Amino acid sequence: MAFNPSTSLSVTLGHAISYLTRPLIVQYSATTIIKLQLILEANLTAHYQPLWVAKEPLRGNSYFHLSDESFAHNVSLGSGRRCLTLSPECLPPRVIYSACVASGVQWFDWIALLGGREFDFFVDPGCVSVRYGMKGSPDCKLITIWADEVPSPTVPTLATKVLLHFSFLDVLAHSCFTGPEPHNCSAAYGE
Repeated sequence: MAFNPSTSLSVTLGHAISYLTRPLIVQYSATTIIKLQLILEANLTAHYQPLWVAKEPLRGNSYFHLSDESFAHNVSLGSGRRCLTLSPECLPPRVIYSACVASGVQWFDWIALLGGREFDFFVDPGCVSVRYGMKGSPDCKLITIWADEVPSPTVPTLATKVLLHFSFLDVLAHSCFTGPEPHNCSAAYGE
C-alpha cells in the first residue's frame, strides 16, 4: 500500500474512534461522547505512534500466523500492540479504560452497546477491522470496518480463482459465438 494521507495515524484513528463510539449516542450526551473521543484520540495516538509506519502497514500488526516466515521478525517489532481485545467479561486495555474514567462512560454499558461480545480490534495504516472468535477456529470472523484501499492478494483466494475462471469462460463463450468463423466450443470447454 503506497503512502497517502488516509494511511496517516490521525485519519485511521478517526475511523476507529468513530466506530467504537457511534453506539453510545443512544445512552450518552453529545458532550460526553466528544470528551471520550478527544481522550481516546490522545491515548490511542500515544499508544500507536511508536509502531506506526504508514509505508510498511504490516509492520507491527497482529495479522501474522505462527507459520508465517516473518512472524518472529514481526514479534520483535511489537506485534500485538495494534490489536486491542475488548470484552464484556473484563475491563478494557488501559488506553480505553482511562478514557472511560475521564469522560464518565461506563465500560460495561459501552461494550454492551458494541454487541456484548468479545472481539479483537485492529488499527493498522489504512485499515480498521474487528475479529470475532478465536483465530483459527471455525467461528472466527474478520470484518473490515474501514479500509483506504484493498491490497491485491499475493496468492489468489478461492473467490478470486472462481471469478477469474468465470471471466475466462465468458470471454471464451463470446469468442465462440462472435468470431469471423465458427469455433468448436465443446473442445474449448474440454468436453
